[in-house]
Amino acid sequence: MRTIWNMTFVAIAAMALLPGQATAAEPNKQAADAAQKPTVMHSPPASVIAGRDLHLRAVVTKDWQVSEAWVEVRAVGQDAWQKVAFERADDVEFVAVLPAALMQPPGLEYFIVSQGVDGQRRVHFASAQSPHTLHVRGETRETVRAKRLAENDGHRSDMTVRTEATLYGRRLYNPGQGEPSVATEPLSDTFWAIEAQYTYRLLDSFLYDLRFGLGVMRGNRALAQVGGEDVFIDLPDGAEITEPGLNYGWSEANMELFDNFSMGGRLILGANEEGFVAGVGAVARIGSISGTHLAFGGELLQDTGNRGFMEFRWHTIERVPMGFIIDVTQRPDADANPPGTRLMLDVGWDVTDAFNITGRFGYAARSESLEGGPVFGLHSTYSF
Repeated sequence: MRTIWNMTFVAIAAMALLPGQATAAEPNKQAADAAQKPTVMHSPPASVIAGRDLHLRAVVTKDWQVSEAWVEVRAVGQDAWQKVAFERADDVEFVAVLPAALMQPPGLEYFIVSQGVDGQRRVHFASAQSPHTLHVRGETRETVRAKRLAENDGHRSDMTVRTEATLYGRRLYNPGQGEPSVATEPLSDTFWAIEAQYTYRLLDSFLYDLRFGLGVMRGNRALAQVGGEDVFIDLPDGAEITEPGLNYGWSEANMELFDNFSMGGRLILGANEEGFVAGVGAVARIGSISGTHLAFGGELLQDTGNRGFMEFRWHTIERVPMGFIIDVTQRPDADANPPGTRLMLDVGWDVTDAFNITGRFGYAARSESLEGGPVFGLHSTYSF
């Protein structure tokens, strides 16, 4: 009986002991297996500079068991992953070079994977479900263009037609030889212009846009009644009496040198009744070239007259861009006219995102004027 009891006790003890021995042995087996697997150790950079290659470095242990290792990378907000392979740099370190084209703000996401010689795929750093995000600092040519295009509502080109008329009012004329001064005839000192302009925006880091235009300008010289006869005043002695005006074309290039500062240069070529006419112009802007800014500029133009201006543009009311312009010029005839100042207000209406109508209203007077006169005009722009 005692023998039977002892045998039963030994059997129960053995059954209780064997599972415990197998459980204790399992972690040791897993640790041994892990010690035989390759590992990829990687310390990610905190941030990178836009538009430059990025060298991601990793240390690979037991690399003889790795057939390949790579980085899966994508831009933040994108769906598709791009594969960039690790290449050996030395005995233990590998490098994956992410090209500059991938280094675009705001950042990118990546994780690291290897393929063993045993055919097993292993994820070593982050994962597709939880990738590591890397912030990209600065701007590239592509991001600058995208930002500028957004500022122009996605439009690369504009077509603009402008019409404008200026009536300077009357001024005094002294015939001399004891004759009393007389006032010039009302509405005799005027000019008008029609102009068509095309703008193409390159939106590059340096060259912002190119503009081309064609125009027609015509005017009247100031007249005074002296002894019952019409006299053109302020004409130099012996000057030929011709109709002031100009047919012209021009081209302009604008450069955004820094954020909120741009400059432009203009070449003007034309013809009047006396022959060929040439001129140049320049402008500097403080603020956004396509939005709120303060501009200073001028033009030098043969025969027709020089021009200087200051312009403030703003767009604080939705769909109603506005501008205030101070313009000083001798146009339409540099030989016969003293400088005249024009104060003008532009009030626009964005009929659609692509079509704008702007009215111009103002006041103009010569430096020798008795009184001024109105300025009025209409501009329309189609963007595409």
